[in-house]
Amino acid sequence: MENKKPENFVEVDGIKVDVSELSDKAQYFNMQVIDLQNKIAKAQFELAQLEAAKQMMENTFVDAYKEERKVEPIIAK
Repeated sequence: MENKKPENFVEVDGIKVDVSELSDKAQYFNMQVIDLQNKIAKAQFELAQLEAAKQMMENTFVDAYKEERKVEPIIAK
């Protein structure tokens, strides 16, 4: 069986285009777009992690505050 290189296509204005047929300039900008899409996806993934961690820290803070309020001695005047 013959080993074929996977086909690499991009859609431009609704037309499927073989990337190898693009000019060097078009290939360069196609790679820039792909890289930016990947960076955006990674940033969104990391933002979701940060939001979850922040929520956990806020919840832990509130729990700690409530626990401290329970054990504080009441001083009568």
